[in-house]
Amino acid sequence: MFDIENKDRIVRLIRSKKDGAYVSPLYVRNYNDRYDLSELKNIKDFNPSSFRVGFGVMVSIFDKYSFPENMMYAFESVIAFSQYNEEKNVNERFIVFEIGKESHDLSDNDITQQILYYQDLLFDYLTKQQAEYRKQLLEQMMNES
Repeated sequence: MFDIENKDRIVRLIRSKKDGAYVSPLYVRNYNDRYDLSELKNIKDFNPSSFRVGFGVMVSIFDKYSFPENMMYAFESVIAFSQYNEEKNVNERFIVFEIGKESHDLSDNDITQQILYYQDLLFDYLTKQQAEYRKQLLEQMMNES
């Protein structure tokens, strides 16, 4: 499970985002459980209506791909905290927010395109995984009878 209280890990994951990325996908929420991206194979009972992706962003005046804080109104913030970066001699703000499939009424720009790309990628992965899991269960039931 993804630990939303582990701020050091959240900071490491956000800082490890690739160049040109404004957001870092951190976890997937299914029902009330938050799954680390490395644990997606453990989701056996995928519910598309409870599907949400948790993203992490950094707000800093020295980061070229800093997330604009004025865009946060469109998202459901889960946790926000600040941490001092001694290397850059600046306070950085880290925000984790969630977005579900129903939130496609976002403005069209590079940032929302990144968010929707990751969201669709993870949703498709889990949908295919669920279909495969059901297929295996049906085959298993057919073989038992």
